[in-house]
Amino acid sequence: MNLSQQTVSSAWFFPPPSEPGKAGAYYYHGLILDEGNTEKSHGMAVAALQAADEDFKESKRACEAFNAAPPLSRFDIFGFFFPQGSSIKLKSSEMNEWRRAPVSTGLQAPVSKLECSGMNAVFWLEKNKRASIDIFLKAAGYLDCAVRHVLPQLPSELRRNLPVDLAEGVLRALCLQALGQGVDIQLGMAIDSTKATLAVKRRLACEMVKYWQQAQDNIMNLPLSKGWGEKHRLFVKWKYIEAKAGAYYYHGLILDEGNTEKSHGMAVAALQAADEYFKESKRACEAFNAAPPLSRNPPLWGTMKYLSEKIPKDTSSKVRINRDLYSHEKIMETAPTLPDFALALKPDEYQLPPVDASWNQEHTKGQTGFNQLRNDKR
Repeated sequence: MNLSQQTVSSAWFFPPPSEPGKAGAYYYHGLILDEGNTEKSHGMAVAALQAADEDFKESKRACEAFNAAPPLSRFDIFGFFFPQGSSIKLKSSEMNEWRRAPVSTGLQAPVSKLECSGMNAVFWLEKNKRASIDIFLKAAGYLDCAVRHVLPQLPSELRRNLPVDLAEGVLRALCLQALGQGVDIQLGMAIDSTKATLAVKRRLACEMVKYWQQAQDNIMNLPLSKGWGEKHRLFVKWKYIEAKAGAYYYHGLILDEGNTEKSHGMAVAALQAADEYFKESKRACEAFNAAPPLSRNPPLWGTMKYLSEKIPKDTSSKVRINRDLYSHEKIMETAPTLPDFALALKPDEYQLPPVDASWNQEHTKGQTGFNQLRNDKR
């Protein structure tokens, strides 16, 4: 396995290391202790929350040390600790205020601050999701530029000798993968939004299927049988199946809103397809993690954390209701075709910077020296 294979592929697969669990444990322990009505319990709560704050800071230093160790990486803290970081600091400072105040005053937690803490956490989480989408679009732009403007300028012999992980198909697959992951974040934001309709969620889910399908088509016939290449192929396959589970789920919910027997039958078929694809995606995830180099099965998060609960539950409920209403013959055995939506996300436009003047000067000097040497020999 060459170095380029490792640096190109590894950052796309593995989630960042989880933070030390002590910060979270002390945080929640402090909150529970603070529910007590004695001065002692409040003092213990202060100590626990301060410990949580220190462990949280230590976890960031540990993350930096992890990223600095070879091979270099650029992971950051994510998941449930992102909003908690500010909460831990806020709670710790508030508890110090309560600690200084006499217990007899009955000083309560400043509700306005706590409410602002929750609002700030949601705001920053939303802001970071949008920033993540922008990063994916930038990455897609770099890869798209490489495919459309860099590779065509290389001599054909040099292109044939490039490592397989720099082949056009792999670069296109990574570009589409970045767009697919961007849509995945958009779908997660739509799920969290009370204003997003089922139609919006279905469109995003169907677009995600198309991105992952195109990514799979680009690497399907490439010789990626060893190392990171095969793991990349399995990753794309896993995400493609996962995307289909979400698309059929939302398609089934919309079909079930119809008032005809046919639409209800199609809804059942779509939801059953979603359930089957969800089960298949778990097997694909296991195959990906079992492929060398071995990796751990990450906990569900984002859209799939939500869908992993909704798909089995809603499928079972809708199938039972509709089969009670209609005969088995009226239920479709094959899933209906997913709607075909135009893809909205496009790679950011990226242009190579102009050639530095020093490059031309060095090239001119080298050519002059070569001509002078040739003349001297004559």
